[in-house]
Parts: sequence; C-alpha cells; structure tokens
Amino acid sequence: MNIIYKTTFLFLTLACLSANHAEELFTVDRNYTHYTVEDGLPENSVRCLEEDSYGVVWICTGSGLTRFDGYQFEVIVDDIYGNTIRNNIIRDIYIENLKVYFGTEDGLYVLNQSNGQISVISEGADLGFIYTIKSFNQKIYVSTRNGLFELKEDNTAQAILTSRKVRNFIFLDNKLITSETGSGLIEYTLNDDGYLQNRLFEEKSPVVDISVVNEKLMISTHGNGVFILNMDLSIY
Repeated sequence: MNIIYKTTFLFLTLACLSANHAEELFTVDRNYTHYTVEDGLPENSVRCLEEDSYGVVWICTGSGLTRFDGYQFEVIVDDIYGNTIRNNIIRDIYIENLKVYFGTEDGLYVLNQSNGQISVISEGADLGFIYTIKSFNQKIYVSTRNGLFELKEDNTAQAILTSRKVRNFIFLDNKLITSETGSGLIEYTLNDDGYLQNRLFEEKSPVVDISVVNEKLMISTHGNGVFILNMDLSIY
C-alpha cells in the first residue's frame, strides 16, 4: 500500500467517523406536537397562553380568545347571554379560580367558567388598550394606555395611576415600579396620599417586561436589549 493510498484511506475513515459522530451529536429530538391554523388555531401568531385548573389552555391571538381542551380549538366571541367581545386582539390573560381575565386593545373582560358568562370590566373606569394583567398580594391589577388599575370583585376597576401609559409593573413591599411609555422605569412609594414618584431610570426604548432575579431588577426592552438594575434603579 503506497503512501498516497494510505493517506486517502485514512482520510476517508476519519471522515466517516466524524460524520457518524456529528450525526449522533446533532440528532434533533422531534418528540413534540406542533399546532397551526391547519389544526384549528385561528392564526399562527400567538401572544401568550395560560392553563387553568382543568388543564384547558387559553390562548391569546390577534383573531380572538381561543380555548384548547387538548382535542380541539374554540374561538370565544360571545356567550349564551348575548354578551360579545368588542375587540378580537387579545393581549394578555390571567386566570384565577374559575375566572379567565383577558385584555384586548379595547377593554378588559372576564369569563366566568361556572356559568359561561362574559362581562366587560369598564364600569367606573375607561380601561381601553390593555397591556398586562398581574396579581400581587391577592389583588389583580391591569396596566393600560390610560394608567394602572386595581380590579374589584364587582367587576369594576379602581384607578391607581392615570397620568401615564403603563406598559408593565411590579410591586415590591411598599413600592410600585412601572414601565411607562417614553420614560423608562419609575419607582413610586406608597404613603397616605397614594403612590408618589420617587426615582426614575430613563430609557427611551419601550420596557416590555420587569422581573426580579436574585434581588436584581431585570428589564427587557423592545429594541435595546436587557438591563440589570439594583433595587434602587441604579445600574448593576
């Protein structure tokens, strides 16, 4: 066996071994289920989803609130009482007990699973465009283009902040931290007169989410990445 033949044989052997090894390393696990409009989704763009205590998944889409029981998709547009949803662009969902709260670009609704009734939460406050629905200390809050509101048991909303467009928010002890359009993060402190502005972290890009990780504030933006801040809003 001459040197050229030996070299060629060795190269081909190594190439085959490398190919087999690469195939083992990069084998794709396809053990998942993929749902699209072909399976009944109203559209392929899904903004958020939430599972209730029955295992039913509620899905936010731009074509309506969608209920998935594991077998079929159902788009909710009205109830048996004649109540309809004015806007089909669903931006957020929050589920508590048998109630499904969902925010649209034209109001906040609650679906009571015990009787199937849909109610609009707009009495006493013009909620309008909904950004986020969250719960803190067993109270439900919603951020909107018209401010931040606390929801009441009678399906009304009480205003907390009404001077700004509040995209997102988080409560920390007696402090409220909000992301507001064009202003970045604002820290409010609670006193006898309500929430008063205390500190500001300026960021012109929209802040789309706020969370606490290892006693640091993590904020994600639309177009300017992620910031890690100390709890006093200074740069970490």
